Amino acid sequence: MEQIHFYGTTDKDALSYKSNELITFTVYPAIGTEIYTCKDIAYYKWEIQYDGGKYESGYTLVNGEAFPLILNARLEFPGFIRVIVEACDKFKVPLPNFVRFEGGAGVDVEKINLDTEPPDKFEEFWKKIKSNAENTDVTNAILTKTENNDYPDFEIFKFKIDIPGETPAQGILTYPKNGDLFDAEIRFMGYGVVATPINCIENKITMTVNAHGIEPLEEKEYYDNLYREPDGELFYYGFDNIENSNPETSYFNGMMLRNLIALKYLKNHPKYNKKSLTAHGGSQGALQATTMAAHDEAITLLDIQIPWFCNIGGYKNQWKSDKGRIRGWSPDYTYGITFYDTAIQAKYVKCPVKIEARLVDYVCPPSGIMTLYNNLNTEKEICFYQNGTHSYKSPIDIISELFRTGIINAKG
Repeated sequence: MEQIHFYGTTDKDALSYKSNELITFTVYPAIGTEIYTCKDIAYYKWEIQYDGGKYESGYTLVNGEAFPLILNARLEFPGFIRVIVEACDKFKVPLPNFVRFEGGAGVDVEKINLDTEPPDKFEEFWKKIKSNAENTDVTNAILTKTENNDYPDFEIFKFKIDIPGETPAQGILTYPKNGDLFDAEIRFMGYGVVATPINCIENKITMTVNAHGIEPLEEKEYYDNLYREPDGELFYYGFDNIENSNPETSYFNGMMLRNLIALKYLKNHPKYNKKSLTAHGGSQGALQATTMAAHDEAITLLDIQIPWFCNIGGYKNQWKSDKGRIRGWSPDYTYGITFYDTAIQAKYVKCPVKIEARLVDYVCPPSGIMTLYNNLNTEKEICFYQNGTHSYKSPIDIISELFRTGIINAKG
């Protein structure tokens, strides 16, 4: 049998609900947006998770009939609700050929803010990192030309910038063979240990920075060994609570220093026209891109997707609740790790910002992403996908309308 997805909507704009307002989800198995009748479905299995710790679940008898599942929910304070629906057989076992529905809705989302206090001496700490980057000589950069048959019209280089006492900054630099000066884009990678992608963008000089300062274009075995469980040098990097108790010993300290130094090199490259510089990244890459935009005003656009590390202490402390927000996948909350919180960094961003997010991404929870959005004090826009997780988007794009500074409009 072909794979079937669920189609789900809310009774109104998914981000427009107010505190204690009834939220109604309508969910059914579908081909496109049409109800799909399947005799194999005996039950809908459903669960509702709430910021603040409340949880509901159950089974609804189907017996092969085609009808929508209606679920109602309320939340009494600013936050998000997560709904999961699966198709099950008569033994209440999920059917393997159905992609489950994961949907969400937000309540008073324009009021969602940090659930923990920003750290003391935040600006002083970042001033020190920026000073270290500014004082690093980038004229020693080593460029190694690389051939790639997929991009015959581009110059492609591996770059390496030595940093005294630190891991070097490394990655890939590309620009068109024809033309003198170009807009620039610096791109950052998500969590993991893999080869650095070769990004060639028309009419741009593009730098893709490896998060770890490792060799950018080795064989897969090289990266697998670095992330090998349990003894790989980079296995589960960034999650050590002892390291993260102090911002200077956190793994992300070296990562951000390398990024700032790579950015310095890009800004001074003779092919850059000194006009337009975009910082781009998804997940961990969005954490890095946002941090660069927060601490370097040369960046003219921040373009990020599913940003990680937002409101990292939200699962511990919640307005009107001691149970916290639905937790994402991230290191434990420590004092030191808050210096890298993407939502805190957002307060220092001055350029325009574009964000793509997903209403049920619980690697990077929507409550944290709204904290980031609400902390931005610049031109900004965001779109959320319904039935979108960190790694999945529905075949039917149920996408919010782009909403701009303070205007909430999301369709679910």
